[in-house]
Amino acid sequence: MARALCTIKLYSYRKLLLQVQSKFTSLHMNVESHISKPQSWQEGFQGLLITNPESTTPLMEASRKGEVETAKLLLEEGADPDQENNEKWTALMAAANNGRGEIVDILLRRKANPNKQDFTGWSALMAAVFKRHDDIVIKLLEGRAAPLIQDKNQTNALLLAINENATSKVVFSLLDHVQSPRLLNATDGHGETALSYANKKKNDELVQKLLQNGANPNLP
Repeated sequence: MARALCTIKLYSYRKLLLQVQSKFTSLHMNVESHISKPQSWQEGFQGLLITNPESTTPLMEASRKGEVETAKLLLEEGADPDQENNEKWTALMAAANNGRGEIVDILLRRKANPNKQDFTGWSALMAAVFKRHDDIVIKLLEGRAAPLIQDKNQTNALLLAINENATSKVVFSLLDHVQSPRLLNATDGHGETALSYANKKKNDELVQKLLQNGANPNLP
């Protein structure tokens, strides 16, 4: 029964193509007249795997909305979890950005790459940190997301967490996944380090933790 309902739901994705949402614009398209009734369910389903003009796939939409059964079926039928849209956004980024923890789990089990970056350099981990989805931050770290991948401004998830006053659990979890002190001392585009930001935030507990983990106190 659940699969049958999901099949019906997937078929209705023809209507979803009328409202394509990107990060910056919403494009309304009238495509109903161009979609003929499929000869078989399989034929119709394969059409759902083709990206629309904004290159947002049904899997990205299902991930954004938290539609678990739809996402599962799309993946079972061959949807690529790492496919990017025009802004290099992926289904995992959409799920992380919108707090869809169950879908994050599903995508990671399907070997979705947690370290892909969009056109600004942001990763799924950065999105989860910025949106304060603490549980998803932990899931991504456990799924081998790298906490020190830099965006185009040379910031990373750890620096972002400190600047955005993330919870101690998140910051310390990010720290625990830093592979070496050398990486911990990386600077952003302003020449700041995790330690310098922690000092500016007057977060003594974090300063102590950073020093214990090998942060260099002699850097600016």
